[in-house]
Amino acid sequence: VAVNISIVGMLIGTVGQGCLPVGGPDSLWISDVSMVVLAVLRFVQGLSAAGEIVTITSYLTEVCSHRMMCRGIALIAVTVNLGFLAAKAVAFTTEAVFGAEAVDQWAWRIPFIIAIFPGMVAVIGRRRLPESNMYLEAQKAQAESTKEGTVISKVKAAVSGHWPSMLIGMCGVCAFAVLQYSCFVWTQSFLAAHKMAPGDRMWVGLIARMLQTVLALPLGYIADLVGVGTIMLVGPLATVIAAVPLWSIILHNPTSLVAVGWAFGVGCGTLGLLV
Repeated sequence: VAVNISIVGMLIGTVGQGCLPVGGPDSLWISDVSMVVLAVLRFVQGLSAAGEIVTITSYLTEVCSHRMMCRGIALIAVTVNLGFLAAKAVAFTTEAVFGAEAVDQWAWRIPFIIAIFPGMVAVIGRRRLPESNMYLEAQKAQAESTKEGTVISKVKAAVSGHWPSMLIGMCGVCAFAVLQYSCFVWTQSFLAAHKMAPGDRMWVGLIARMLQTVLALPLGYIADLVGVGTIMLVGPLATVIAAVPLWSIILHNPTSLVAVGWAFGVGCGTLGLLV
């Protein structure tokens, strides 16, 4: 149920943005209303995206065997990065076909609206997903033990017994979010502000995403062999050691395709994979 709710929310938030009207000089109130609706749609989109990662990760954890659980989770990284690559391709194609001026005026709506097609495929496919046996067993156990304690007491018991693991998990999510934003969003804006050619910026972004896509499953296989804890240790250590040198290369060579390609594409792409 949760994975279906999250994908519907993302579909509404994304396609809705492409359908917002823009008011003219005599109807500025339409633009004001559209701005409010845009904020709401962005909130729904962001909330659904966060729920998407949580629910699909939980689902894969429940249905995958322990022997290949990391490889199952690695599929999320593969599909996420393929999604980013597809988004870049759609944006590049839209601008190439209609031109930058048309994109600024109206063609920017096209990527948002055509998202309805893959979105509907996902909605139809997910309606066929069965609930996992682990979830059904947990629901049955919960129904049989409703009188053994309140929800608050059960949460307190879970936190008191597992708070170190929960803290490490939350810090890991924060590190991943910061790395994803600083490397793959903010750094692109930095390169654009320092006059790196648009085509070069696209290529270094493609290198990073392709690296994460191709190596996700092999890394998942290694994690299944050596344990998740080892990978979670290696990733942050590598980030601490390599972050400053990589940023220094980008800072001093913001227009060099070779320098940024290695530092951003290969370096940040590898760190994004490990973290």
